[in-house]
Amino acid sequence: MTNAFGRHRSGTCTCCQLSRRGFIGGTAALGLAGALFAKPSAAASIATLIDTHHHVFPPAYQKAWLEWEEARKIPHFPTQVAWTKSKAIDEMDEAGIRTAVLSIASTPGIWFDLDAEKASHMARDCNDYAAEWMREKPGRFGLFATLSMIDVERTLKEIEYAFETLKADGVGLQSSERRHVSRSH
Repeated sequence: MTNAFGRHRSGTCTCCQLSRRGFIGGTAALGLAGALFAKPSAAASIATLIDTHHHVFPPAYQKAWLEWEEARKIPHFPTQVAWTKSKAIDEMDEAGIRTAVLSIASTPGIWFDLDAEKASHMARDCNDYAAEWMREKPGRFGLFATLSMIDVERTLKEIEYAFETLKADGVGLQSSERRHVSRSH
């Protein structure tokens, strides 16, 4: 029995004996194969994401962190040890990240058992390094400037420098909290 289009109502094609289910399954497989092996379109490669938590490891900071961990016998993070500027940009591109806001890791921060003056110098070095990225690639990087937070006057000066000179997008406030726990018996 055929319908108005000359096809069997049973769902079988008269010319090749292929069922509707087989035809749909084959079409789906062809579509999937085409999608898996197709070259990405130009539109698909346009980066759209914004990473607001992108750690940067300036050379002086990298050296201080590695020495700090070694002195405490703390294993290094493999990604931190292998970090390079070009690797960070390649990873952003692969992940579709258009803009990354640079910041320093909160642990261990920038203190490394430094006094207020040296910690302020470390903050300045880190902020200058990140701001250099912003100048090299406008629109690709932002900056949450790091602050030493050890000395109020130095911290206020770094905030002023970060916003007025470096054009930072914000600041990262890092602090250290110590808790005293007492037990009563």
